[in-house]
Amino acid sequence: MSRVRKHVADCPACGYELSFLPWDEGCPSDEICSCCGIQFGYDDIYADTEEDFKKVYADWRCEWIKGGYKWFSPNPPPAGWNPETQLHKYLSNEDKVLHTRNTNISHIKKDN
Repeated sequence: MSRVRKHVADCPACGYELSFLPWDEGCPSDEICSCCGIQFGYDDIYADTEEDFKKVYADWRCEWIKGGYKWFSPNPPPAGWNPETQLHKYLSNEDKVLHTRNTNISHIKKDN
């Protein structure tokens, strides 16, 4: 029987449904996103402001996209997992601003 994960938060880098809070009242979880591999409290430890965090997550997201949306965990992704759909839904719902540098990810943005 498979274990059902409780959705607690979305990964701020890739939008994957996390079963933990990345940060809670200024304390990092030290958990790793199964999808994109960001480790909260390690890869984002030097961010001080909200803008710093947004930049860290946007940069991580761009690298993940450039790398082909690779699933990070050694465990298989959920059945039917589609990283482009996941990311599109997350960015649309959360109204995230992308700092894409030189990465073209317009194909996942919602057309308006």
